[in-house]
Amino acid sequence: MTYAVRSRDGVVARFQTKREASAFVRTAASPTNWLAQVGTTTVTEGGVIFRTDRPVTFRFVHNNEPAPKIVGDPFKQSVEPAGFFCLHVAGDATPPRGWTSGMMHFNRPLVLARDYDGNIYGPTGWKTRLSIASGGKKKKALSSWLLRQGYDGVVTVSGGETSEIVALHPQASIR
Repeated sequence: MTYAVRSRDGVVARFQTKREASAFVRTAASPTNWLAQVGTTTVTEGGVIFRTDRPVTFRFVHNNEPAPKIVGDPFKQSVEPAGFFCLHVAGDATPPRGWTSGMMHFNRPLVLARDYDGNIYGPTGWKTRLSIASGGKKKKALSSWLLRQGYDGVVTVSGGETSEIVALHPQASIR
């Protein structure tokens, strides 16, 4: 049996036990505990330390091709925060054709576990967790909410490595 929790905006998270679902609801109801709800983490990659609330400067690559438009929403693009999506790269490797590279700086990043069950686009994925923690905000509204919380970027981590990175205010972050 699974237990479902639905946010005001219709985002559903599923839990294996009633206890987990209840704990999630209690945390979501407390605005001071939203960070505990989304699951912050720390990782060191290529000599760069990514930690929530700690300034970081890193080299990035960005795919200039827009994300494909696919029927449905298999990548949770309807929920993800608006911003400049990129990846961290260590060293000075030349980016592949169609990609750009540069330096990025976050004064106050939010560093999150990408997912808890291997399903990045499921109920434990970072996009869904952020949307639920913000009261169901999505896209630009979610980015604005994160900026009001003081965060200028989101760094996701999986398997001890960075994954998707979003600059919420790219004009101020790209060096």
